[in-house]
Amino acid sequence: MNLTLGSPSIAQTGSAAGHLELWSGMWGPDFASPLPYEVVFRRAARPSRPRIPTIDMDIRDDLPSIWNRYLDSLARPGGPCDIEHVAAVRAIWSELLRFLGAELRIPRTQPTAEGGVLLAWDLGSEHLELEVFPDRSLHWFYRDRKTNHFEGSNDEPVRSIVVPLRDHLNRVALDR
Repeated sequence: MNLTLGSPSIAQTGSAAGHLELWSGMWGPDFASPLPYEVVFRRAARPSRPRIPTIDMDIRDDLPSIWNRYLDSLARPGGPCDIEHVAAVRAIWSELLRFLGAELRIPRTQPTAEGGVLLAWDLGSEHLELEVFPDRSLHWFYRDRKTNHFEGSNDEPVRSIVVPLRDHLNRVALDR
């Protein structure tokens, strides 16, 4: 399938692959475009569990390699990151996998204006962000939109996966 900028999104066309929205400027966790320019897609948000997959199995099975190729693209000449920053993101990801296991969903990922790489997960009313900086420090932010509960590192970088962050990751970022 070829989509061009300005064409209807898959959500608008009602594709059998799922309810998807056209996005630009970030990589969505569900699949990436093979197009030569950066057009990316993500699955429309679901209100609550259970999460019903809306993409083809072969694409989902390849998500880790697609996500790693996206990380590599951030460090291309003229890109928003350097190789060391991408290595920092991968090191944090490895630490998250060690703590949480293979059920950890690949996050929406994008570079930030503050010089970090943002990893984000949503599940129902809950939203979790983890911003990774080149020195491997982290800022994190959690919000429950239903209760308006906020928690995070308050712009103070942390150097490890602290217990409150791990608890939120267990609830919001795992594919159960």
